Amino acid sequence: MKLVKLGYWYMEEAGYWATIDKCRKELEGFAKLAEKTGVKPIVHNHSGSTMGLNSSSVMNIIKGFDPELVGVFTDVGHLTIVGEPYPMAFDIVKEYMAAVAFKDLVKQKVIRDGTATWSIDVVPMGLGFGDFPTVMKLLKDMSFDGPISFHCEYSRLSAESVINQLSIDTRFIQDVLDSLE
Repeated sequence: MKLVKLGYWYMEEAGYWATIDKCRKELEGFAKLAEKTGVKPIVHNHSGSTMGLNSSSVMNIIKGFDPELVGVFTDVGHLTIVGEPYPMAFDIVKEYMAAVAFKDLVKQKVIRDGTATWSIDVVPMGLGFGDFPTVMKLLKDMSFDGPISFHCEYSRLSAESVINQLSIDTRFIQDVLDSLE
């Protein structure tokens, strides 16, 4: 089945559970389309104020849907930011895990216009909060065979440098895989 990553839902004025109900109603329509078209919608766990900010939150949206028709796009970078441990996060969504996003993130306090605020930045793999040996072992142990997407969100780099960084990130992941054997 082909996959399509859905956009994001945000809590509405009616509150968390009313918004979850609305998300689930909308997801019902996507599940019906999946039956007809063979294109599975996947919900991306994404830190911040999205309704699917981690595996637990994503499950509030998708639990009970047919995993053949609805899936999860597990983003290991965003899981590090929300602090949900990988073994728990993966186990929560394992029945629905359809794709995995690789990126490494750091969260740090910065001063902007004289005010302290939090900044989340993408860094080369291995330099952020990601624990890729654990991630790769979990994926291997669960025999995950879906797509893995390298998110090269290096906005400060030129296009050529992004391509070079992707090569370095790919070698880093290959080294992690090789160390598991």
